Amino acid sequence: MIAGIGAALAVFVAAIFPSVGSSTATEVTQPGISIAYALLLDGEDPVYGQATCEIGIRCQLIDNPETSVRLSATIESKQYLAGEVRVDCGNTGCSFSTSKKFARLEAASGTRSLRQFDLYAGEGDSVETHLVYRKRMKIGQILFGFGNQ
Repeated sequence: MIAGIGAALAVFVAAIFPSVGSSTATEVTQPGISIAYALLLDGEDPVYGQATCEIGIRCQLIDNPETSVRLSATIESKQYLAGEVRVDCGNTGCSFSTSKKFARLEAASGTRSLRQFDLYAGEGDSVETHLVYRKRMKIGQILFGFGNQ
């Protein structure tokens, strides 16, 4: 099901940003970057939307007080799409592959304008990261589509 939704998001992003990959002088002078996003958690309805985020300022994409689900992104470089993504799945408890609630945008799989992160059950409970292989259950994905590059 997640793969089907991922394909649907790619079509969604293509419709929203028909000129992804092209650049003009007017686009370079725009202060923000358009982000289409989707949070897909197993057993939950998908949450998706679009926002324009300012460079260097944390952009709150999802903040649901009922479920305590939060998703934010900080874009540090428009040219390289560098930055940080933070997620909090509320009572479900989730984290990235590093067992942390944050990840670098550059570490995402995908293309320049489409990025994807996998989410896993549970979260790290300490500052230390032990060098032990631990099998974790995948519980969802975060998908990003970027425009105005």
